[in-house]
Amino acid sequence: KVWELYGDEARYLKEEKEAIIKKPRFYYYGKKGEGAETSADEAHAYINEKELERLELKGAIKVAFEGYTLTSEQAQYLPGKDQISLPTPTQVIGEGISMEGGSMEVELQNQKIRMIRNVKTKIEPEKMGKKKKKKTDDNKRMGG
Repeated sequence: KVWELYGDEARYLKEEKEAIIKKPRFYYYGKKGEGAETSADEAHAYINEKELERLELKGAIKVAFEGYTLTSEQAQYLPGKDQISLPTPTQVIGEGISMEGGSMEVELQNQKIRMIRNVKTKIEPEKMGKKKKKKTDDNKRMGG
């Protein structure tokens, strides 16, 4: 796993062991080559003995991953639990599907998401993962 982090401005509060990043942009690359891009208004990274203890994102959160886009206003990543918690209304939109809920939890190891409270889902099967098929002409004859 590889993480890249960019931002407009960053400062580190040594006493609190906290880094504050304005307009952060995160890029994640997994072992299988999959990638995710995340942006927000502000990030607070809490570092404990050279390791990330937790990461909090605030404001205009947007995550793009494998054809899906997630939006919310708050998120917290807990590396020790390999879990992301989104306590505010969250929306996920993909090809042929959209979901929204009052909050959401993501289990990264198991690749499971759970929408909580006031959940709404819209599924459009005709738009889900359709690939355009090449037309073939079965009536072609070879030879003469």
